[in-house]
Parts: sequence; C-alpha cells; structure tokens
Amino acid sequence: MEDKEIKRGDVFWVDVPAFTRHVAQKIRPCVVISNDRVNKTDNNIMVVPLTHSIKRLDLACNVMVDSLHSVAKCNTVMTVGRELILSKYSEVTQWELQHISAAVATHICG
Repeated sequence: MEDKEIKRGDVFWVDVPAFTRHVAQKIRPCVVISNDRVNKTDNNIMVVPLTHSIKRLDLACNVMVDSLHSVAKCNTVMTVGRELILSKYSEVTQWELQHISAAVATHICG
C-alpha cells in the first residue's frame, strides 16, 4: 500500500481487525479522517467505518453518507496499519467529511 496515495476523505476497503467484540473482523469500507501530512508519512491511519445498515441516525455519532448510501459510525474511530488498507473504494463529499469530523469531535470531546 506504500505506493498508493491516501487522502483525508478517501474511502478505502480496510481489513478491519477484531479490536473488541463490538467491531466485527472483516473487510469493510472506511473513511480516512487523519490529516494528509500524517497520511503521507505515518504507518498508522485513522479511519471511521461505514455500514449499509441505516439504524440509529438519531445518534450524533452516526452520520448519513448519502453519496455512498451508507452511515459513518463516528463512535468507532480506529487507527489501522497502512498494510490493512486495501484498494480505494470512493471518497466522501466535502460536506459529508465536515459532518463526520464534527461527529467525531462531539463523540470525543463532548
């Protein structure tokens, strides 16, 4: 994956490891939320997983990503190794990225 450019707002297929019993180990699309400077130099990339299961949109941590007919689960921020990032799937819109960032900040900072 070292030769692929990873940018904030890109959506990649990620081989998500089993962190806890609440995060299923499987390949799933994830939005890159770490900044581009880090994405160029670090082996660890911060991502938020996407799901097609549109539930609990009343929660501030869930953001609808209309362009991909998915929900960003912003309460599940993960740092994954670059080697777990597979192929590029898509990218979110700037508007969607702003809402994802705000939901992550709200979830972390209150």
